[in-house]
Amino acid sequence: GRGDDVREVRDGYYQSVAQLQRVSPELKVQLPPKPSTKSSTDSSTGSTPVADPYPTPSSIAPTGSRVRIHGLEAKPEYNGRDGRVVSIDETTGRVNVTLEAHTATTLRVKPENMSPSPFPATARVAQIDASGHLLEHDGRCLNETLNSARFAVNDMNHGLVKGIRDKSDINDLQHSQEGFQKLMYLNKRMYSEWTTGTLPDGKFGGVFHYLRASGEFSVESFPADNGPDTPIPDLLTSILAAWSVEKEQDVARWGDAASRRYGTFFVVEDTNTGAVLVDKRDGAVYKVFGIKDTLCGPLLRSGAVLPMEIQTTLLPFRGRIVYDGVSIAASNGIGTRAGAASVDAGVARMLRERVRLAQDANAVVTNLSHHGPLHLDYDQSSDVAENASTESPTPELLALANQLTQMKKAFPKGAPHMLTIDYLPAQLKVAAAFAAVAGSGPGNAVTCGYYPPPSAEETDEAKRTGIRF
Repeated sequence: GRGDDVREVRDGYYQSVAQLQRVSPELKVQLPPKPSTKSSTDSSTGSTPVADPYPTPSSIAPTGSRVRIHGLEAKPEYNGRDGRVVSIDETTGRVNVTLEAHTATTLRVKPENMSPSPFPATARVAQIDASGHLLEHDGRCLNETLNSARFAVNDMNHGLVKGIRDKSDINDLQHSQEGFQKLMYLNKRMYSEWTTGTLPDGKFGGVFHYLRASGEFSVESFPADNGPDTPIPDLLTSILAAWSVEKEQDVARWGDAASRRYGTFFVVEDTNTGAVLVDKRDGAVYKVFGIKDTLCGPLLRSGAVLPMEIQTTLLPFRGRIVYDGVSIAASNGIGTRAGAASVDAGVARMLRERVRLAQDANAVVTNLSHHGPLHLDYDQSSDVAENASTESPTPELLALANQLTQMKKAFPKGAPHMLTIDYLPAQLKVAAAFAAVAGSGPGNAVTCGYYPPPSAEETDEAKRTGIRF
């Protein structure tokens, strides 16, 4: 398709321009040629017009926005649930909504059976600098949260990346190409283990539970470390609020696929009220803010020209949409690069027109937040597993374990020996409670992973890169 042809031209030539600002001086990186502005502005170039492949932006249910379901009669169990608008069926007018809490459930609802998710109180909305990024206080809070989460997943897995002793080592990863690759790896792992995993003390829990426990420890130890009359700093108080589930819930929801958004985006505009991105998968238009700098700042300073294509993760944070500080450039200057195929200019104009239509329809998504309690399916697995880990295996759990381990297609040879693992009963109880093993959800499945010893090739790769398999 058109996108594949464009990517074939670019693949191998463009690296993360955001990273190029931080690459070590000794690295020799050849930047792409300076773009020509004529190809994107001069209609005399004969560029081929490109039709917008995405549904027309809708103010009723903007793609990518957060909504709450209500008034369902056929499926009342979903009333009160929140989710993300995936698309609108322009024939029937129904809206496809993916629910939060890892259910992988998509509902087709009428517009009257949904409304925007409750927005955080004004006092909790992150403040924005005049240039389009978070103010220092909120920026430091977000940066501390991200680096703490990366450190947490590395600690939980006993050193996925070697040489990480404290959070300052996480910052150092941003200053080299090899370090940046490790940072990307930690990012992927921390989202996948946000609420599920094994904590350093052996208990079942995730990155978010690690953050909450470390925050509680910081408060408890603060008087002894700083004096009983020393007030807790505002920044620490703010960070603890972000890591709570009572005061704020955005960070808690980063592990939910309906709350964060990872993928390829077209960066179309850079404004002092945020960068405007178009999701390559479904055409959703987002207003996104940077942490200590705008999202576009490092890109433009590296010589990039908008629109351009990047891969990143969008997150909710205090009523704003932010990116997680890691982006990879997939292209440089769609429709503006000298010598590019004429279709590129058509893609660029199509994207700008889509942004204009979304702005006119008030369909630019500016908030992924959901202010309200977490659904029980999302945050109870840790509590259930912790309770189960203190219980003796019941006959029912052992029968379930035996049943699972007899499924030869699902398990490699030798997997029945997993029964000797101490915390397996806890995992099975979590599976029984949250994966609908009784068949109530035919789309769900239980998977138990068996990890054989690493191969010689993997061991060599781990020694070379510092990444443990």
